[in-house]
Amino acid sequence: MTSGISNLRIVTIDCPYDSWNDPRTQELFAKMVGLRLEGFKAAYGYGILPLDASDFVANQQLICVDKGGHLFPVLGQKSVTLSRAAKHRLTFPGISFCQMSAAPIHERIVRRIVADAEKSGREISYEGGWTIDPNARKDKEFSTLLRRIYAGMFCLYHRDYQVHEAVGCAVVRFKAHEHFHGFGYKPVADDEGKELPNIVTYFSGEPVQLIHMAELSEKALREANEFYFMWKNRLKLDSPEAVQEVLKKIA
Repeated sequence: MTSGISNLRIVTIDCPYDSWNDPRTQELFAKMVGLRLEGFKAAYGYGILPLDASDFVANQQLICVDKGGHLFPVLGQKSVTLSRAAKHRLTFPGISFCQMSAAPIHERIVRRIVADAEKSGREISYEGGWTIDPNARKDKEFSTLLRRIYAGMFCLYHRDYQVHEAVGCAVVRFKAHEHFHGFGYKPVADDEGKELPNIVTYFSGEPVQLIHMAELSEKALREANEFYFMWKNRLKLDSPEAVQEVLKKIA
């Protein structure tokens, strides 16, 4: 399913809960759900449920193939900030993930990371739901391009939305941690600086590495500029509230 970069478009849906009355949000959110289901079933098998309440308040980031004005997501992920989770009375997903995976030591460290970020006035997010279309994954050249665009999208989102830190989980089987380390992520360590062991996830039984990004890699930020034109011209389905929040942070 090879597609050139000219046929690709970035879409961000900031808090679908707020922009649900926009028919484009409804259409692309439904397509995102389809992508997530197919992608996770292909990767982990039948029975995986890769969506939860946080998907309705996340910043959903998609790379879509544009077919005559109709957008079809081929890669996506979500970013849930601490402030957004709090507004909707949701436990920060980085904490709930550790709780549901019966990883109390990891949970304690994530709580400390979150508390430190709050104390210093830094926004922090949980990044999850990373998915690629199963057919796109089979096309090495196309999937490599999608991953490069995603890296740029990740960096530009965190820079422009002033999301200073992030935590996430990288699936070891896919060597995702090696890819994400290039963004500025590092394995989460205990109070003595020792890297924590992998977590066996509650939803798939897969070992994952808990990772934390305290700041973006300068190299990744430089490389992100290659795709700035796509980011600048993305389809933004942002609520008026979200726009005002970003403007306040920039002011």
